[in-house]
Amino acid sequence: MRGRGRASAALAVLALAVLTASVTVTHAARLPDWAQPIAAAPPSIEPGISRHDGRVLFRERRIEVQPDGTWIERVRVARQALTTRAGSVAIDYFPFNDRAKIKVSRAWHQPPGERAERSGRSSQIDIVADDAFITDSKRRVVGMVDVRPGSLVFFEFEAVVEPYTLATDEIFADRGPIAVARLEIVTPPGWTLRSEWLHHAAVEPSRSGTTTTWEMRDLPDDDDPPLAPSPFETAPWLVVAFEPPAGTSTRAAPASDWPALADWFLKLAAGTDEVTPEIRAAAERATKGARTVPERIHAVARYVRDSVRYTARLVGIGGYRPERAAETLRTLHGECKAKAALTRAMLAAVDIPSYPVMVNLSHRATVAEGIALLQAFDHQIVAVPLAAGDAAAFGPAVAEGGELGRLAIVDATDEYTSIGWISDDLSGKRALIAAPARGRLVNLPGRRPQDHRVERRIAGELRSGNTVALELTTRYYGAPAVYERRRERTGAVDRRKEQEQALHEDWLDARPERYAVEAETADGAFVETLAWTMPVVQPAGTPPHLPVFAGADDGLPRPQLGKRMVPVWYDYPRQLSTEVVLRGFPKTAVPPASKAPSADGWSSTVSGSREGEEIRARWVLVLENTDYPVERFGDLKKLYGAASTASSAMISWGQ
Repeated sequence: MRGRGRASAALAVLALAVLTASVTVTHAARLPDWAQPIAAAPPSIEPGISRHDGRVLFRERRIEVQPDGTWIERVRVARQALTTRAGSVAIDYFPFNDRAKIKVSRAWHQPPGERAERSGRSSQIDIVADDAFITDSKRRVVGMVDVRPGSLVFFEFEAVVEPYTLATDEIFADRGPIAVARLEIVTPPGWTLRSEWLHHAAVEPSRSGTTTTWEMRDLPDDDDPPLAPSPFETAPWLVVAFEPPAGTSTRAAPASDWPALADWFLKLAAGTDEVTPEIRAAAERATKGARTVPERIHAVARYVRDSVRYTARLVGIGGYRPERAAETLRTLHGECKAKAALTRAMLAAVDIPSYPVMVNLSHRATVAEGIALLQAFDHQIVAVPLAAGDAAAFGPAVAEGGELGRLAIVDATDEYTSIGWISDDLSGKRALIAAPARGRLVNLPGRRPQDHRVERRIAGELRSGNTVALELTTRYYGAPAVYERRRERTGAVDRRKEQEQALHEDWLDARPERYAVEAETADGAFVETLAWTMPVVQPAGTPPHLPVFAGADDGLPRPQLGKRMVPVWYDYPRQLSTEVVLRGFPKTAVPPASKAPSADGWSSTVSGSREGEEIRARWVLVLENTDYPVERFGDLKKLYGAASTASSAMISWGQ
């Protein structure tokens, strides 16, 4: 499904490399009127090494809506280079597709103390903006060469755009800090605007006639350390709908509300999930032996997930309209919409109704409750109504659909997520269920710690010669299972080496003896078994001892907090548990002492006992809260301390 698309750092570097090799002609030129005040009084550069290659002095996007619903879009940007690494400052881009005609794309470069130069034709290239197999999504990239500290670079783009719906959005973020950012919208007489803010308190616009302007100043940089939200997750995000007078005919559909957008999609996709004889036969083969409705749903979803290769074709309205299910079955390839349509058609062939679901796979909060924005979504999945008693067969992947009842969430595009589970890319997000005449927003499930968990079980025995034989069985569910399956499929040999290296780091002098993997069990787990022997640890002057929870905290990444000034975001809640059963140890062996530190949003519970010949120990770490602003770093430090203490627990015994 077509998404918004944002230029990445790699894309900027690639574009700059191409432009640097091709730009040969610039000429002295007068700066445009809007750029002259900035060039006349540029801000000074602070001495020392800058954290940023550059900054945005001015960014303005202007949309002039035409009576037929098309619009003229203009973007103006002024950047200042702060270092010799000014690649991101030297270029800018305008996203477009077959529904946009670029009329203006140019740039000016004013080196410090010199005259301005204007870009020539060789300073422009059009590049494909995503990894789709076939797409019309492109970027018109304009750049300048010889940009150095203090350089000012000005960009201007203008295009005629024919949108699909009468709504747009603006994210007030860029590559580096922004001094002034502005969105200006001009509507025909009689039109009205509705707006809603995400991630930020509402900013009141200024109005002059039919022109409405939102402006923000001194926006922070795009610092993006590990376990931090991307700038586009936290930046002020404005959604705007354009509403024509009643009875006005426009080329684009009004963005009245979410049920209306659901109906728009259903009309667009009508007939794409038609049940043909070939689809019916495929569904009957896939569900052969499946006796219950949940079993048939699982069988169909696994067939589409595993048999249809993902290839994206996003051209024109094809970015939103699915390929016909019959064609997807014939070719056995397609992108998310195509796989969803085939899933629905095959389910219908075995008398199971379902609905298409639109969601954003890339960002957390993209849905404005009061404005239906098509660009809020970049992925499509399927929701299947469940009868009473069937929900248990779909584990965490069950959403509450209001009047639609309980819904099994099925993503047949995600080859690494088991049916009946939900990936962390989808969990907890707002999604649009396109049910006929009952379209609605729902919260997707998957935000409980047990939905993304790692269960470790260690069985050990003390043998003669002070040697311990241990076997670790680890069951990964949810997001951890997805991560491990991806590692396994992309490099099973390397993954095994990495696991054995980790074993040596956690258990000194370990000698691996057996290793096995089951990539997907019936309950959706990725299961890994590793057996090894090792000598008892006994440094001089200390009693013999054995670590019991070594490596159990590996599933909790811990960034440095000392000088960190941005929040810590975990992608998903999680539960890590380790159960240890040891036999053959002397009666003097002491299990770990029970401890249960906790704070708001997390807990760490250690318990130990001796039951006859067995020593038992258990540690359970539960992370429920995933977002920690700077003022809550104290809770994180306590969590990390509790995890370190538990993972270093030992049993020891006298001679």
